Amino acid sequence: MPKLRKHTVFTPNGAKAVQLVRENPNTPNRKEKEMSNRIKKQFWFTPEEETEFRRKVALTGLPQSSVIRMLIKGYEPRERPDDRFFQAINSLNEMIHTAQKLLERSYQLGVVDKDTVEREIKRWAYFISNIESEFLRPEKSPLKWK
Repeated sequence: MPKLRKHTVFTPNGAKAVQLVRENPNTPNRKEKEMSNRIKKQFWFTPEEETEFRRKVALTGLPQSSVIRMLIKGYEPRERPDDRFFQAINSLNEMIHTAQKLLERSYQLGVVDKDTVEREIKRWAYFISNIESEFLRPEKSPLKWK
């Protein structure tokens, strides 16, 4: 763990702030250490394999290295849904946000049963979570060689 020293700086409004700065700036931080522990791998594909790989990577919307890492860890990447899916999720999130505003207003007025509204909000949030997990999260691969 690198040694840290306190360094006083002034914010734009004139207040003092203390920052922790590494005593020796040449000491590698955690990310630099992780980067130095990485191993380069190089692949050679036939033109057909390269075309197919690029097509499948484009379907996921992920970087090539992420797709390879997922496959190594035993997950099958999912195809990225089209924009209609994300518009539907955004609409559902707006509905939850509106319901939360109504709940806050009902607290102030004491008009609506707050338990019922909270239960409905949780039900919608759970519904959205299930949709996202069904369409976006990768699945474990059924391959036996992993």
